Amino acid sequence: MSYHNEDKDNRQVIIFENVVFDVKDYAPNHPGGDQYLTERLGKNIEKDFEEAEHTKSAKNTFKDLPIVGHIA
Repeated sequence: MSYHNEDKDNRQVIIFENVVFDVKDYAPNHPGGDQYLTERLGKNIEKDFEEAEHTKSAKNTFKDLPIVGHIA
């Protein structure tokens, strides 16, 4: 995994489709509450995301999140 941001200590990351996203700024705005993301920090959220039956619009939210790296 490669890091593109020097502020590594303040990151709050989740993994979705082999991409590591920083959700620190997004978590407080998550429609279901920030706990849904903060409880899953550092984890792959694909299964939880699908089980929650998120919309295509929700999936598009990832386009606006900072990418920290990729999982090979």
